Parts: sequence; C-alpha cells; structure tokens
Amino acid sequence: MRRWGEFSARLGLLMAIGLLAVPASAGRIAEARLHVTGGTVRVDLRALELLDPRTASTIDSGLPGTCVFGLQIESRREIVVEQFIEQHLRLDLWENIYLLRRGIAEQRFSSLASADSAWSHLKDVELVRRSVLLPERQYRLVVQVAVRPLAAEDRERMSRYVKKHSGSGSEELSLDLGALFSGMFGRGNQEQVVRFETGWFRPSELEVRP
Repeated sequence: MRRWGEFSARLGLLMAIGLLAVPASAGRIAEARLHVTGGTVRVDLRALELLDPRTASTIDSGLPGTCVFGLQIESRREIVVEQFIEQHLRLDLWENIYLLRRGIAEQRFSSLASADSAWSHLKDVELVRRSVLLPERQYRLVVQVAVRPLAAEDRERMSRYVKKHSGSGSEELSLDLGALFSGMFGRGNQEQVVRFETGWFRPSELEVRP
C-alpha cells in the first residue's frame, strides 16, 4: 500500500509538472461594481472561465491550484492603493471534497464547478477609505487575475509577496501579475493574466450602500 501511495503521489506530481507547459485559457471579468459602505470604497467582482484545464487537472490529482487577484485603485497621477487576494484550491482525495482556502478561511465544496464559482467571486472587498480619494480627481479600478498550479515553495514565496505589498500605494509600484509570475518562477510567456479596467470616475459618482 505504501509503495502504491508513493507511486500515485509521484505520478500526480509528474502530471502537474507536465501541465505547466500547457498554455492557460484566458478567463474574463464579467462584473466589477464599486460602492461605498461605512466610509470605505469596496468592490464586488465576478470572473468567468478562470479555471484552465492544466490547473483543473492538477487540482483533481490532489495538488493545489493557486488564484491571485490584484486590485488597484489609481488616479491619472499615481497608484492610490494595491490589494492582493490569494486563494488555493485542492481536492481532499480521502474525503473527495474540494477545499478552498482564502487567508485563514476555508470552504468545502462537493464539486469542482461549485468551488470554481466560489473562487471566481469576490464580494464586498474593502479597498481604501473614501476620504483618501480627492473630490476633484478621477480614478479607476484595475483588476488582474492569474491562475496556475504552484509547488509548495512557490506558494510560500507568493504568499510572502502578497503580504508585503497588499495595501501599499506608490508611483513606483505597478500591479503586473504576469511579470510577477514570470520573474518569480521563470516561465515567461506561458503565464496568461486576465486584465480589466473600469472607466474613470470621481468619488461622488460611486454608489453608497448602507
């Protein structure tokens, strides 16, 4: 039994490594709604078709897939704030349950489709205090999403980067998940990133919710 378990684990790892060479299918952002609640600017976001075949196969083999959302509020002059949301999805082979981890929270799903739907939706994500945005200036939301299988050490490196840069705002810091993945993991153009930009808006134009 031990030899068969070791063989299965190695086979799953080899499958995941092989899938890294397969180009990812591009997803898209279907909806991004900014609003103000409790004095903070927040966003509801819905993406589609993020789970590409290589990542889905990796997850079904028992190894995790990683999804990173990069959210950025920028003016025509500077980056105001940058926020990263990192998620990991894996299949518990013993219980046949999909586990989605976002931060310290973990959700359980009976199917890959339902887990995919959950990690493609962000609700009421806090971005910045409304008072930080100047009334006379125009702003926009920039969203980037990257999905791929990552080894344990790569997930740790990504997590350190996310924690270091989330909440920062700087003219020198520019959100580019494609460059980030390529620079950290050396896979160049094989990484495809979904990018979306809202139109320009002024703070007074945002929807206010209770």
